[in-house]
Amino acid sequence: MFAQELDFKLEAANSKRCQTNLNSKKSRVKGQVVVPAIEDGMVNHRVLVMEYVEGIKVTDRLAFPAYSAVVFQPEKLFSFMISGIPS
Repeated sequence: MFAQELDFKLEAANSKRCQTNLNSKKSRVKGQVVVPAIEDGMVNHRVLVMEYVEGIKVTDRLAFPAYSAVVFQPEKLFSFMISGIPS
């Protein structure tokens, strides 16, 4: 299990799944939350290269209301990113 946590190919796949879920029709934050793109040709089990995205952290509760009309609840967002099922 611990070895999987350090496998960046798995992390890249998880990131892509999160991006797909956040851009789906079910997403209440579509277009408001960005997952950095993965540089596919530069990923292996020990290296993960992603684009740089400037912004605010998704966990910054104080900054988020100024940027979003969505009532922000990080725990629901994280759950949706992983499962794709709105809560």
